[in-house]
Amino acid sequence: MNAHEIVSQRKVFNGPRDSYRGIRPVKYQWAKDIWKAMLANTWFPEEINLTQDTLAYTQLTEGNRKAYDRSLSFLAHLDSIQLHNLAANISPLVTSPEVEACINRQIFEENLHVESYSLLVEAVSADPESIYFMPVHDGLLQAKNNAITAQSRLLETSHTERNILMACVANIILEGIYFYSGFATFYTLARAGLMPQSSSMIKYINRDELTHLYLFTNIVQEASKEFGIPLRNLTADIHDLMKNSVDLEVAWGSYVIEDGVLGLTPGLIKAYIEYLSNQRLSAIGIEPLYDVKPHPLKWIEDFSSVNNAATAFFERRPTDYQKGVNLW
Repeated sequence: MNAHEIVSQRKVFNGPRDSYRGIRPVKYQWAKDIWKAMLANTWFPEEINLTQDTLAYTQLTEGNRKAYDRSLSFLAHLDSIQLHNLAANISPLVTSPEVEACINRQIFEENLHVESYSLLVEAVSADPESIYFMPVHDGLLQAKNNAITAQSRLLETSHTERNILMACVANIILEGIYFYSGFATFYTLARAGLMPQSSSMIKYINRDELTHLYLFTNIVQEASKEFGIPLRNLTADIHDLMKNSVDLEVAWGSYVIEDGVLGLTPGLIKAYIEYLSNQRLSAIGIEPLYDVKPHPLKWIEDFSSVNNAATAFFERRPTDYQKGVNLW
C-alpha cells in the first residue's frame, strides 16, 4: 500500500492508525494550515513585563479589583479543565496525524495559558491563594466549574459517533463562549487605562483560543460528514447545550461586574454572549438562538487584536484556512 492509499483511508476519528507521517500527501489541508498558524503564533508569557500592573492593581477600585480577580480565577481554572478534556477524552480518539498534531499543539498552548494566568496572579496579588482557590470559597464559581466539567465528561463513558460530535460542539462552546466575559473584563479595564499589561497577555491567549475555535469548527464539520450524521439532525440537542451554556456565562459575567466595571452592564454582557453564541452556531451551520444585532461590544474586535491582526472569528469560516496560513 502506497502513501496515497494510506492517507485516503484516514478519518478524523475512529479511522485506521498508521505510522506514516510524511509532509505529503495530506488528507486534511485545513489541519496542516492551522498547525502552521499555531507555530507562527508562538509566544511566551515571560515576554510581557507586568511591573506596571503590579502597582496599578493596588489602585483599582474594589469593584474593578473583584472583577479582575474573579475573571482571572475562572480563566485559570477553565484552561485546567480544558487540558484534562483534550488529553484524556478527545486526543485518544483522534486518528488523523495532522489533526492529532493540532490537538497536541493545543494542549501545549493550554499549558502555556495556565502558566500565564499564574504569572498574572503572582505579579499583582498580595494574596495569590485567594485567587487560586477562589472556587473553593465562591459558590457561583464552583457551580460554574462543576457544570463545565460535567459537559467535558461526555466521552468518559461512551464513544458513540453522536457523543463525539456533541463533545466537539461542547468544546466549541468552551473555547468560544466561556472565556469571553472574562476577556471582556480585562479589555474594558485596559480601555480605561487600567491593567494594560494584563490585557496584553490576554490578547495573546485570546488569539490562541480563536485558533482552537477554527480547529474544532473544522473537526466537527469533517466528523459529521465522515459519520454520516448531519449536524442539523442534532439541532435540538445543540441548542439545549448552547442555551444552558449562555445562561451560565451570562449569570457569571453579571456577577463578575456586580460591584461596577466602567463601561460594562449586565445587559451588555448578556447581549455580547448571545451575539457570540449566534456566531458559533452559524459557523457550524446551526440556526442561531438569539435576536442580537448589531455587535453590542464592537470595539472589542479591534482592541483584542495582536499587532493589528484581526481576531474576529465570527467573520470567517473554516474554508478560509485553505487560502493560506496568514489567518488573521
